[in-house]
Order: sequence, then C-alpha cells, then structure tokens
Amino acid sequence: MENIIKIINKKNLLHNIKHLTKNNKKICAVVKANAYGHGIENIVPIIDDFVYCYAVNTILEAKKVKKFSKKPVIVLCGFDENDIMFASNSNTHLAVFCKKQLTKLQNFVKKHNKNVNIHLKFNTGMNRLGFCEEDIPHIKKTLNAFPNIKLCGIFSHFGGGSKTRDESQITRFKNIIKNFDENTLVHIKSSSYSAYPKIAPNEMQRCGISIYGYEDKNLKPILSIKAKILFCGEAKKGEFVGYGTTFKAQNNLSYAVLQIGYFDGLPRNYVGGYVLIKKKLARILCVCMNMTIVDTTNINLKNAKEAVILNEKLNANTIAKKTNTICYEILTNFS
Repeated sequence: MENIIKIINKKNLLHNIKHLTKNNKKICAVVKANAYGHGIENIVPIIDDFVYCYAVNTILEAKKVKKFSKKPVIVLCGFDENDIMFASNSNTHLAVFCKKQLTKLQNFVKKHNKNVNIHLKFNTGMNRLGFCEEDIPHIKKTLNAFPNIKLCGIFSHFGGGSKTRDESQITRFKNIIKNFDENTLVHIKSSSYSAYPKIAPNEMQRCGISIYGYEDKNLKPILSIKAKILFCGEAKKGEFVGYGTTFKAQNNLSYAVLQIGYFDGLPRNYVGGYVLIKKKLARILCVCMNMTIVDTTNINLKNAKEAVILNEKLNANTIAKKTNTICYEILTNFS
C-alpha cells in the first residue's frame, strides 16, 4: 500500500529463523500471500542462507522469489501448462493433489520430454486438498510409467483443533509415506507443530507465521507499520467525529487524521483500538477508507509527523484480538 510506511526488523527476522532451524535444518519458508504481507522482496534475501526451500501460492509468486534465490520453490495451489513449462525450466516444484493434475503432467512430458519436479499432497483429515490413500496405486503406476515426473516430496497439512484430530492425521500420514521410498522428503508440520516429535527421518518443516514472529513466545514480530499525520483538529463537546453518529465527544478533544484506512489494511472495526504517537497511546475514533481519526487530547502534537500502527509490542495479535480475527488476516491485509 502506497500510503503506509512498512519497516522490517532484520535483527528479529534473523533471530526467528535461527531459532526455527535449531531442531530441523530443513526449513521450508512459506512466503505465500506476499510473505504474509511483509513483502517477498523484504524477506527472501535476508533468510536465504538459512532455509532449505520456499513455498508459495502461485507461479507468479514463485517467479518473484526466483529474483532473490536459486533454491527450490514449491507452488502449492495449482498450475496450468504454461506453469509446468516454467517449472521444468527452473528449480520450481509443483504440488500435485488430484488425478487431473497428474494427467496434465503426463501430457506435458509426452509432448516436451522435459523433467518436472513434484510434491504429492495427501488429504489426511483436513479435507481441503489432497489425494486419498486409495489413489496411491494409480499414482505409483503413473510415476513408474513417466520417469520425467520426478517425485521430490510427500506432504499433508494439519487441520488442528484437537489432539485427537492431530494424532489421527499423523497416523494416516505415516501409513501413506510407507508406500514410497523412505528417502523421499516428507512434510506435514507447520509453524504450530514445531514441538511435535519427528515423524520420519527425511522430514522437512514448513514455517510460515513463525518466521514473521508469531505462534511461539520465543519469536519476535518483525513488522512495523507507520502512517503519516495528515491533519490535526479539534472537536467540541457534543459534536460527532467521523461518519454517522457513532462517536460523540463527551468533552472538548483534539484529534489527528492519519493517512491510513481500511483500504490500506487497517480493519474498519478497530475502533477503540490504539496507535502510538510520540510513544503515547492514541485511541482510534473512526476508520475510513483512506483515513483514520484518533484522539490526541493528551498528546502534544508539536513536530509529530507519523503514527505507529503496528510494532513488536502493538502487534498483529493485539489488533486481531480487538477485531475478533487472527493475526494471519491482519498481516496479509497490509500487503
């Protein structure tokens, strides 16, 4: 967003990635959704020496990662024939989760006689994407018939919510990987499951939100967001501030208008939350499309030019709790 000032704390980012690689050197850095709103260009160059590979949503994101890294990139959410060609010509791996995709790959390698690296995704109980156990004979037959389709990994995704569900998924995943070469890379654990016991010898962990400083008390949020102060004004007792009659001044008050709104990622229902101006809390009175009004009655605005919307302490969890959502949504909204 052009209105907001986005700052990445490199020191915190390196702290996080080093902490995550203590137990498993094979870390897949999930940088989909523009690195969870932080900017692929801001993250990949800093962590590239510490990660095994990357995961993204689309080929377009893979191309962006490729500008900063030569390491493998896994595309998680589908592909077409042009995508397969790009993948085959670069160190890009395709997630394959249905028979239709296998057919696309067969047709491609028949036509072009080129290698394509893939990771098979299985549904172990999340019920979103993935092959079923019953598909394994068909998959193995296809891989044997088309050696240009190179199996590089087998993976799944936890749905979470209960220990019983987690254990059921682990059991199913272990049964699935028994059907393939034991040296094949496997990955099911995401940020929330870093403390889980090792599932297989050749295991990789996909780290998304944890890279950015969430899900673990040992991690540090890396994103700060600031917004310019556009205007300072005053409202008299009894007057309304912003649209409608939601906020009525109980006393004379001073306010500042910030150059950020819900278009820029600040939730419209964050009214009652806070920003920081000159290290003091300013309560949000109204969030508009491109502007936000905050109460500055107790703040000396002399020489004040900007407000802190987000930082290490006033972080995405703070906003998420106030707006009844999750930190993932808050961070990606600022993308």
